[in-house]
Amino acid sequence: RVEQIEIDSPLAEAIQPFSIAKTSRHKYLGRRLLAKMEQSPDIFQDAGFHFRLGAAPTSAPTSHAESPAQ
Repeated sequence: RVEQIEIDSPLAEAIQPFSIAKTSRHKYLGRRLLAKMEQSPDIFQDAGFHFRLGAAPTSAPTSHAESPAQ
């Protein structure tokens, strides 16, 4: 059972990042889900979801060595 609690505030915003671990046993399933969300956002929006697709890359570097220095 899921309980929904409404927060009446203009600052209330739930953001759920989406990522897929390289070591995930189901990484290809996660990639297919992300691809489907990108291809058909209207289906998910009709179900009540809101997206910020394209705000971040959908793929990660293959190794830490390729990441920019911090």
